[in-house]
Amino acid sequence: KTRFDRPIQPVPTQITKGIFVFSTLYNQIAVGPTALDQESRSDTKPDDAVAEALSILGKKILPDLDVVSDFVDEYVGIRPGTDKRDYQIHAYPDKCWISAAGIRSTGLTASLGIGRYVVKSLLPILLDVQSEAGTYFDDAPLPAAVDLIHEFNERGDGCIALYGREYRVTHPLTALGWKAQA
Repeated sequence: KTRFDRPIQPVPTQITKGIFVFSTLYNQIAVGPTALDQESRSDTKPDDAVAEALSILGKKILPDLDVVSDFVDEYVGIRPGTDKRDYQIHAYPDKCWISAAGIRSTGLTASLGIGRYVVKSLLPILLDVQSEAGTYFDDAPLPAAVDLIHEFNERGDGCIALYGREYRVTHPLTALGWKAQA
């Protein structure tokens, strides 16, 4: 398979950053995303015309790409758009709640800063909860990725366990990549 270290992307516009072609961490070629507005907030069925257009684009950029045998899966995600251009991050300490919404594609690049901001906003809430519940929020290292992948495939239910809690692996590229490592 063709693997490359940097994504291929068109020149962004005011509406979209464009459709990328990139290698995943698991040596799979991905083409997308698209930026199509829709009314439904729950319809996640792939559109055949969009899938065909993505296949054509993938072949145009990578002529050796075999869109049949290299095909792994497709998924549709609902983007968390709001009527505002900025991220919507709000803490509600009285409800022990923080809302992080409207975070689009730039959220990946901004994730460390968003994380710091969320933690800073949550600290007063966490300190109150921790003083009531003991030392629940101790720092704990993550297991090695290879161990998480092994557990994910052994279980077969799309979940992993960390420190006594179960977590569902929800990002399609991660789930597809981890399944490919079985």
